[in-house]
Amino acid sequence: MFKQLNGIDAIYAGINLVGAERGHVDRGVAALKRSFILSTLALLLVTVTVWYLLLRRVISSVKRVETSLTKLARGEYEKIFDVDAPNEMLCLVEAYNNTVRTIRESKSRLHETLNELESTNAELVNRQEELIQSRNMAAIKLLASEIAHEVSNPLTSISVFLGLLNEDVNKDETREMITFMLKEVIRAQEIIHRLTDFAKKQPLNLQEVNVHELIDEATDIVLRQNAGKAICLTSSLSELPEEVFIDRMFMHQALVNVLSNAFQATPPGGSVDLRGGVEGDNLVISVEDTGSGIAPKDLPAIFDPFFTTRKEAGGSGMGLGLAKKMIELHGGQIAVHSIQGQGATFTITLPVQGDNKAEPWQTSL
Repeated sequence: MFKQLNGIDAIYAGINLVGAERGHVDRGVAALKRSFILSTLALLLVTVTVWYLLLRRVISSVKRVETSLTKLARGEYEKIFDVDAPNEMLCLVEAYNNTVRTIRESKSRLHETLNELESTNAELVNRQEELIQSRNMAAIKLLASEIAHEVSNPLTSISVFLGLLNEDVNKDETREMITFMLKEVIRAQEIIHRLTDFAKKQPLNLQEVNVHELIDEATDIVLRQNAGKAICLTSSLSELPEEVFIDRMFMHQALVNVLSNAFQATPPGGSVDLRGGVEGDNLVISVEDTGSGIAPKDLPAIFDPFFTTRKEAGGSGMGLGLAKKMIELHGGQIAVHSIQGQGATFTITLPVQGDNKAEPWQTSL
């Protein structure tokens, strides 16, 4: 009986041992499952983190490319630098940078080509203007030579006979008129000689000239020529310097031409205003008339030789062209401002610093 009980106990003990081992196995399996699940979760977390970081780098690179493309559309050629992205994106960025460099170089070459074209076009325009000017000057010189040849002898005869007539006249008024005529003939002869010099390209005859006397002589001639038109001439010349270094004959003729043009444009009863002064290193003389003005289409050609709006009245178109050339030879310039129907203003500007301007003025004709 006692032995049987011991066998039963052994059986129970074996059963208990098997249950313990099974529990131990179950616990191991459970721990293994937990470990697998945790590993899987950790791997998933790492994978998600890696993908997040990678996508972040890719999206950042894509945004930089997008921003650069937007700037490129606005004409801002900027390269992309310091890109932290996968190799595929780096290849895209490098291709973009190469494209930007090519566009920038092409644009630079295009600008250079455009600048060269503009320079070439400006040079062609200047040469065309020089050619036109040269042709006009050739015509002027030819005309000057012909005038000098055809008019010199008659003027000499007139001068001789006026001198003889002046000796036989007793009336003071008549003597004054004859004396004036003699001066005009002598001046005409001098002009012809200078026109001959003009055709031969002789240098300016520069000398110190009293500006007030020069202007008085020019206005006296123009007033006598237009005595019947009842045109009022007003002048304000007190601010002019006493003397300037110029070619007296040429500047006298230029003033006569500009004043004559103003008187011809002014109707009877109108007025011509003559003003003079100094602006900086320049002497400025303006001649303003109350004529009908100059049409806008005629303004660019007003100083061209042989251009005239008064052909029916016998205008030759030489006066203003010669005046402009004579003024420019002194290093000066002449400009015109006009509103049609409100008259015109011609402004002559000449350097007054004789010591500083002597060399430039001695330009050949």
